[in-house]
Amino acid sequence: MKRLRLLMELPQDAAFRPQPGWDEVYCPFLAGLPAETAAFLALLPIQDANGLLLNGIADAPAWPVELWACVMAADPFRHMPHMLEELERCGVRRVCCYPAAALHDAEMSAAFDVFALGRKAEQHLEELAQARGFAFMLPDRARWLEAVLS
Repeated sequence: MKRLRLLMELPQDAAFRPQPGWDEVYCPFLAGLPAETAAFLALLPIQDANGLLLNGIADAPAWPVELWACVMAADPFRHMPHMLEELERCGVRRVCCYPAAALHDAEMSAAFDVFALGRKAEQHLEELAQARGFAFMLPDRARWLEAVLS
């Protein structure tokens, strides 16, 4: 399995290629958050995570083909079909789902699922993304935390 590297800024070169053995993910909503708590702070309603992603992509000259875009599945501001349409329009073909459910214990994940904010939202995003032909990735807890802390 490839290692995961999180990028808070987009590479400016459309010919960007990840280093061998790495999946590189554009995740601007983690920028500025302390590494030790970023994985959990990103879940709080303190910012428009997917809005930051879309703004960053819109400002880029071109989307690097091999880069993943990190999407927060439980987005109170956007419906996922519209989010995927925007990503597709910008040339994104790889979606990495922010692993919110994996970052919490079973009790908290169950509470999220009651409101379709946890694994159910992530499964829904996966189904929609794959139906539109996107490559899809949902990293496990260990892989994600290793990337955030490195």
